Amino acid sequence: MNAKNLNLFLVISLIFCSCNPVFFTEPQPYGSKNIFEFPVKYRGVWMEGPDTIVISANAYLSVSYRNESVPKSLADTSSNYLLVNDKIFFVKKEDRLQLTGGYPYTVINDTIFYKNREVVEIFLGAKTFLRKVSDMHILNIKSDDLWWEIILVEKAKNGGILGRRLSEDDMKLMGIDPIMKGENVNYFDVKWKEKELEDIINRGCFSDTLVNLSVDNKIRKRRNIR
Repeated sequence: MNAKNLNLFLVISLIFCSCNPVFFTEPQPYGSKNIFEFPVKYRGVWMEGPDTIVISANAYLSVSYRNESVPKSLADTSSNYLLVNDKIFFVKKEDRLQLTGGYPYTVINDTIFYKNREVVEIFLGAKTFLRKVSDMHILNIKSDDLWWEIILVEKAKNGGILGRRLSEDDMKLMGIDPIMKGENVNYFDVKWKEKELEDIINRGCFSDTLVNLSVDNKIRKRRNIR
């Protein structure tokens, strides 16, 4: 998958496999200053097995690998697959014809095995920025349909980096009802000031952990990412 500046729905599906997200009409905390750089305390490079995560001044980069498989009989007969030079490609037929993949593969018992490489980049800018809450920050991400997701970013006491978001249960605990409930998502209309949001954090909300970067996996020098 090619690197892209993702909207929040792709962020959820590619990076953060967790419970149903909640979205807001406004970035939070309401009325606070937008920050377009990750503070130095969050920056670094982490190696999680074969995966790499980089937080730079203005971007979050994740390169991950997943073992995938597909029946060779299906790849041979379906127009959605293309096998060329011992690589598997994927044909997408949506708005336009698009070819992705190109992963080397092996065949075992009529099954094709390959390693899927996913690259995700989130750039800070007009639709993605930080706002300060105490000594922490809220990452606000605006979707293509103008709703916001908020992610609490903080440096843990052990030196690691945590990214957490509010869950549906958190909102129920606070007694806040959604203005609309979708199949896999809830929409809320709130305007929390910094102190209100700090109180919410101290109450143990933001219980849905998306990113947990251990200080043990942090490396000093940036490596070339393949």
